[in-house]
Amino acid sequence: MALMENCVFCFRGFKDDKLTELIKFVQEKKGGLAKAPTSKVTHLVVPDVANLPKLTKAAQKKKIIDEEGLKNMSTTPKTMSTASFDAASATAAKPDPTSTSDNSATS
Repeated sequence: MALMENCVFCFRGFKDDKLTELIKFVQEKKGGLAKAPTSKVTHLVVPDVANLPKLTKAAQKKKIIDEEGLKNMSTTPKTMSTASFDAASATAAKPDPTSTSDNSATS
């Protein structure tokens, strides 16, 4: 089974030439395509997860990845999470990398 066989992708924010390239890539990997983020769409692909285009509520519920995440996904499923974005948790505060994981109170 191809890695993208059970995935349906919807693209947002790409220029025509890049969009055509990515569509061909997904088709070669046996992935599905959708014009809109319907309930069957599993992944929304955007040019840059840090600068998301305006998304509908339906689109925000999808796994959001960028081009790199899409291409990594075709080689190994575990690398997909490194370039993915969860829109639902976008407003959550990022953990402070300088803090320790020790939650014990100090006296």
